[in-house]
Amino acid sequence: MIAPTPFFGDRGCHTQIYEQIRALKRLGAQVRLCTYPVGRDLPGVDIRRTWRPPGVRKEKVGPAKEKYLLDILLFFLSLKTTKNFHPDIIHAHLHEGAFIGCAVRMFTGIPVLFDLQGSLTGEMLAHHYLHPGSLKTRFFEWLERHIDRGPDFVVTQAATMRDELIEKFWVSPERVALTMDGVDSQDFRPGLDCAELKTRYNLPDHAPIVIYLGLLNHYQGVDCLMEAIPHVLKQVPDAIFLIMGYPDEERYAAMARDQGVPDRNIRFTGRIPYEKAPNHICLGDIAVSPKLGLTEANGKLYNYMACGLAAIGFENPVNHEVLGETGLYARMGDAHSLAEKIVQLLEDKALALRLGAQARMRVVEQFSWDAVAKRLMDCYEKVLNF
Repeated sequence: MIAPTPFFGDRGCHTQIYEQIRALKRLGAQVRLCTYPVGRDLPGVDIRRTWRPPGVRKEKVGPAKEKYLLDILLFFLSLKTTKNFHPDIIHAHLHEGAFIGCAVRMFTGIPVLFDLQGSLTGEMLAHHYLHPGSLKTRFFEWLERHIDRGPDFVVTQAATMRDELIEKFWVSPERVALTMDGVDSQDFRPGLDCAELKTRYNLPDHAPIVIYLGLLNHYQGVDCLMEAIPHVLKQVPDAIFLIMGYPDEERYAAMARDQGVPDRNIRFTGRIPYEKAPNHICLGDIAVSPKLGLTEANGKLYNYMACGLAAIGFENPVNHEVLGETGLYARMGDAHSLAEKIVQLLEDKALALRLGAQARMRVVEQFSWDAVAKRLMDCYEKVLNF
């Protein structure tokens, strides 16, 4: 596998890569991961890292200029690893990984499967690295189209991504498959012990708790969530918002203070290690995922569902594909609508419990990592038989 990211970073695509590797190994696959020089090593994952250039000292979220150098180093590492490891498939994550994988294929002939997790240009726009309509943006749109069409096969985690590949980027339908995301429903389950965490975060026993666990940035809808909180507290004044994640905790804490949110109604935990995420999720009565993307996967929903929490997201096809009838949907980007849905679940505890139980049942039946790994293995067979 090629992962052009500071793996492991307790977030998004990192958890997907980690769980894919674990599930593929359970099916007998051998996996070697090539990645950046920074990140956290995990047991059971064969990780090969690039040389660390001077000045690269910590993980950064989103696009960064030093990534260009890291990607060049990752190409040489991937080429060396491929020649030593002799894999049947190069499984490349993210657009940079697909580009590197196709470059390695030129020297080795090994086919490339691209694991698409969202639009390259869309992410760069969301992080304000690009600006709509600029010459630079048009260049990256052109580059994205060519990268998408380069690999031998592409897998996606949402039907909207699959459709966009076919309709917008002209990728042949027989070279695209929907594999979805997943969750380990044994690790993520209701009723986990969180007494010590309640004490650590000073959470009263009877206060309703709304949780968010993920990256803290505008693209994930955290600004919108912060805007919604004062409206919720007007109707449910004892509610507590437990905001878990990184990297901009201080900025969002300042935003909460500026909006007059009392300290007793909000907590910022900082970064939560992935292995401790299940217990932290179980602190909540309900969960929220206000991600603003229209086509990208929304992996945190699976974890919420597995822990038996009713979840709220914005109205879009990706969230509907995951939650189905087990969630509530606010109008896209509308803080008032988000607040209304949060209040609805906080005031109707029976509804929250019923939706949470249905969500747990849905995720166990449809979204296990073992099922995802089997679909990936089927895609590998298709690639090898082309």
